Amino acid sequence: MKATESTIEGARVLVGDLGLSVRDAAALLGELERALAYPKVRSRVAAAEAAAFVTLLRETALVEADPPAPPRRSPDSGDDCLVALAGAAGALLVSGDAHVLALADRFPILAPRLFLEALERSGEQ
Repeated sequence: MKATESTIEGARVLVGDLGLSVRDAAALLGELERALAYPKVRSRVAAAEAAAFVTLLRETALVEADPPAPPRRSPDSGDDCLVALAGAAGALLVSGDAHVLALADRFPILAPRLFLEALERSGEQ
């Protein structure tokens, strides 16, 4: 399948053979791995599926360098890197974190459910 490009919330999303081509920083893969082990997530996603997803991203993601000293935007300073990275890459940030979602009025950020709904709508066009 040839990769196709669409725009969701003003950010570029590439859809190709393996689904989404993710623009990501290497450090975020470790964060994702930890988040997928949270009890709330683990009750919905089996350990083997979580590990396979992280492996898929590790092998196929477009990796961007972490931005140096991102400006303060979130009460949780660890989120500032995510927002800066998404902005530098022109990517949509998908997060269930309340601090990140509170920035959605200023940056292209969607909750996972809204992202999936937007992705489904973009495929219908």
